[in-house]
Amino acid sequence: MNHTAALAILLIILTVPSASAQSAPPATKSGPDVSRAPASAGLQFGGASLTPASTEGAPASASQTPAGSLRMPDGTSRTTDGSSPTADGSRPASDLNTVPVPDAPPPPPGRPKGNIDWAGLLSEQLRADGLMHMYRLSRGKIRAELHTSSYFGDYPDAIRGYFTTGFRWSDGDSAATNNISHLIMGAAYSHVYTNHDRRCSGVDYGEAGYWPCFRRAAIYSAVATVSWEWNPLLSEATLGHVGRHYVCVKGRCTGEGGWTDFVMTPLGGLGFRLAGDVARKKLWPILDRRLSGSLGARILNVAAKAATDPGRMANAVFNLNFKAALSTPASAQR
Repeated sequence: MNHTAALAILLIILTVPSASAQSAPPATKSGPDVSRAPASAGLQFGGASLTPASTEGAPASASQTPAGSLRMPDGTSRTTDGSSPTADGSRPASDLNTVPVPDAPPPPPGRPKGNIDWAGLLSEQLRADGLMHMYRLSRGKIRAELHTSSYFGDYPDAIRGYFTTGFRWSDGDSAATNNISHLIMGAAYSHVYTNHDRRCSGVDYGEAGYWPCFRRAAIYSAVATVSWEWNPLLSEATLGHVGRHYVCVKGRCTGEGGWTDFVMTPLGGLGFRLAGDVARKKLWPILDRRLSGSLGARILNVAAKAATDPGRMANAVFNLNFKAALSTPASAQR
């Protein structure tokens, strides 16, 4: 074999491995389809193309995907934060310096409020009873009873006195006390209720909902009256033992306990309450128009309002809120 044949065989041997390598199929890799392309073309991710943020020397064209955005399969473009780019590839002015904040979860539902504010109602009732008992303690016979008897021990005797001497209407008080003062207190009790019934807030005479509120206030006034007379903690029967002392002459008994308070206070109080509500709606606007300006006129205005709605004025003493008590309803000023 000459040198030329040996050189040919050697070349054939060296070229066989490279040919077999070129004929082998390409290896398959898992993962996203990332195809090689020029830097200006961007990367391909499952049908969406990512364009670099900037390409030096590349001319802009209408068909080019804006820089820093994704070309979606449907042909639209989105920036990497999800907003839509403008035509020149920049983000909209409204998106600049904006950090997306997720919606806050809704607050847990609060406990629904009832129709009546019981805490406020009981607090006002205690103030009303406390002020009236302070007045009673200014009387000598009440203080003497506290010193000479048992506060709770003589309470049953005070209750028993209403039932062991026959029917006693009068309780020994004056006609003005039984027929005027007690009626004012009954009206004041009804205001204690409507002040804390949310269904009665801002409801005046002649408006929808007035009579249901009036009926509920009447029931409350009767309950408050019985509590004032007989409750075992702080009542006339415990503080002063009203009902225990009485005198019977020829079958007629008089004393410090009688049924007049149980009847006149709630029933007569409702009459005062209704008269006051009507006056506040019909008369008070006239007073505001005719009695205003000078100091004397304003004093007469206040005096007339207090005389035509004494139950509301008595209730204002419990709350120290005379401005609201003397205000004319807005519905009456139209």
